[in-house]
Amino acid sequence: MNRVVFCADIGTSSLKAALITTEGKAIARTKAAINSRQKSDRWLFSLKEAFASLKEETKEQGYLDVRAIAISGNGPSLANSEGSFLWNEPLRDDEIAAEVSSLAPSMSLFLPRLLHIKHEKKEMWLSDEPILPVPEWLVFQLTGTAQTVLPDIRYKKAYWTDEDLRDFGIPEKKLARYVPLGKSAGRIKRELAIEMGMIDRDCPDDHLPPVFCGGPDFTIALIGTNTLTPGLVCDRAGTSEGINLCTKEPLIAKSIRTLPSPVPPFWNASVIIPDSGLRFSKWRYDNLYADIPYDETVSWLLKHEESDGFTLLLDIAFGVRREMARLFKAAEEHGVAIPKIIACTGGQAWSAPWMQMKADITGIPYAVADCADSELTGDAAVAMFGLEEYTSISSAATAMMAHRTIYFPDKDRQKHYIELYKKFKGL
Repeated sequence: MNRVVFCADIGTSSLKAALITTEGKAIARTKAAINSRQKSDRWLFSLKEAFASLKEETKEQGYLDVRAIAISGNGPSLANSEGSFLWNEPLRDDEIAAEVSSLAPSMSLFLPRLLHIKHEKKEMWLSDEPILPVPEWLVFQLTGTAQTVLPDIRYKKAYWTDEDLRDFGIPEKKLARYVPLGKSAGRIKRELAIEMGMIDRDCPDDHLPPVFCGGPDFTIALIGTNTLTPGLVCDRAGTSEGINLCTKEPLIAKSIRTLPSPVPPFWNASVIIPDSGLRFSKWRYDNLYADIPYDETVSWLLKHEESDGFTLLLDIAFGVRREMARLFKAAEEHGVAIPKIIACTGGQAWSAPWMQMKADITGIPYAVADCADSELTGDAAVAMFGLEEYTSISSAATAMMAHRTIYFPDKDRQKHYIELYKKFKGL
């Protein structure tokens, strides 16, 4: 019997999901497309599809004991049964901008979208249901409980404050109450659990899996990489790339973004590389490598250093090294120790040769969890904390990262790459 958490992270076009054991071992993972034509049910449909795929993949391993369900997703997207308004949809700039500028300044990411819904999506606005962030909306569909997960009280200004609601004339009933990470929304509805094949029909009510919301993908990724203690760092590497360092105090420096850590009283300092993964994806597409597995492409390029694809990898990796050095220098000036290991997550983390090259060039070991999509690992940590398997989110995150692969740097390869990079740059 496998005791697992069913974890799902909602993206823009697809939903990632995994079955992760209570010890942090990923026994299966999948991805389901999100069909926008299904409107407010699109995420529930994809979740059902993902669980069916995972169940099929693990059928030879024996009975699945789903201890909990945990959902996270990108934001700030909003939904209820009457519709949705996603993070990448355009705002009605004219009317909303005028309304916002006439009132007290707000740091909220959600308020402009709430105002857009008020002006443009009357069905959503007039519904008796609250307007919820999309992960919380999916949790509501699973449980019937409306709530908004606040990663930490310091994030309130990025969501909404009581003053914001008063100033912008938004009734409190339009939104759901805040709850902390690890607070269960209740158990999944019996009929849904039976429909998905998650339980037998005679399963007692107190065995129905509880449902947790991990919140936004950024904070849940920090949890999933255990970047929760000062001096720990993660490389969140996908289409863009963010180097995130946990600090004791806010790190105020040029071009470094500082936000609260999901675990108080710490902070997260980051530098952003906007197009690292995008550049390589474009090269793969332009050179007809798009249908060849990422790992195979990188491995081939590492054997052909004369190719322009290898030169691009070299340039991207040294860009990461440069930005990392800038972040670490600022941290050192503020008394933060230089990290001894880098946890990596995102699409790039699934490529072992790419992780080895990054470790060689930066000179710092790279670690990748058993499930390289740290949003899913973070979801598992939140659920395990909520089930009281661990005393804190930090201890749960530490346990989830126990199953990992570490890529240690090689000094000879680093020297070789530096020589190639100097030649490439004409130095």
